[in-house]
Amino acid sequence: MYKVIGKTNTRAMRVLWAMHEIGLEFNHLKVAAQSAEAQKANISGKVPSLILNDIIITDSTAIITYLAASHTLGPDVGLSRARPPVFGLRKERMVRQVRQWGGMRLEKALGVLTDTDLSLRSSSKAPTHAMLERAFIRISMMRPK
Repeated sequence: MYKVIGKTNTRAMRVLWAMHEIGLEFNHLKVAAQSAEAQKANISGKVPSLILNDIIITDSTAIITYLAASHTLGPDVGLSRARPPVFGLRKERMVRQVRQWGGMRLEKALGVLTDTDLSLRSSSKAPTHAMLERAFIRISMMRPK
């Protein structure tokens, strides 16, 4: 079952709304940003966070994209139920991109971003730009061919 972390007066509201519109069951942990509970899911303490088994996604846009990509009826249905609604060419582009990536590939890409974020926030002395470039290259190598 999904677990959403963050109060409703934050961007967690976007995620809660999307999950409600899609019709997913979830638990909602109503905690403030920077709290100990928020930092367990995201070392920076930012909210929202979505937890599903071993997967943790920590950005509202990334969470909604993941939910749309992994929706059982396909990304088109998931995006059509999103609020605020997405229409026209923008919706078509988003559906096409999500379909090309697919759920598993999208999870891997989000994992690369999460790992990079955690590495940058650690006490590592690695150059920031080099780590970001490496992450983006790894993601671009995952793209559908």
